[in-house]
Amino acid sequence: MTGRLGFAERILVVSCLVVSVRMNWQIGQQLQLFASPVGPSYLEPGVAAPPLEVQTLEGGHTSVDFGGAAEHTVLYFLSPTCHVCAKNAKNIEALASEDPTRVRVIGLASVKEQDELRRALASEKPSYPIYLLSETTRTAYHLRTYPTTLVVDKAGVVQRAWPGAYVPGRRQSEVEEFFTLRLPGLVDLAR
Repeated sequence: MTGRLGFAERILVVSCLVVSVRMNWQIGQQLQLFASPVGPSYLEPGVAAPPLEVQTLEGGHTSVDFGGAAEHTVLYFLSPTCHVCAKNAKNIEALASEDPTRVRVIGLASVKEQDELRRALASEKPSYPIYLLSETTRTAYHLRTYPTTLVVDKAGVVQRAWPGAYVPGRRQSEVEEFFTLRLPGLVDLAR
């Protein structure tokens, strides 16, 4: 063998490449990897938060009012199947236990994951409410990362945005400084 491909082999290699590219593109479309232009995976600070219409776990509908008693509403976007969200749970509980005139925490999960959420809440229910989020609302909030935390003021303007868990050092320090509190840190969960 001389190391050169014959005509039939070249056709086979090119065909395999074409099929591979097409399959990867289709998978990417299904996973929404190519669905939107590059940008942040959350609303940026200074942007008005869109109206937040949510579904309760019991099937009812409600809207979230940012002008309530709390100085800041923390919107915590999570997934019940997200390992990182589970590691960050104690930090969110610490925020939820703050003075309710300063901080109000609301958990938000995709309506597509309501069965998984109900199973997760059967074993451990957080102290803050968790609502279901429609795909339209998820898109309006530019969500592509779980967990994501948005801090919204009484006027409905995003003040802070933190994608991911509160990693000790940078992210945890930012959250602690913003709310002037100490967080317990991430829980080390074994897979």
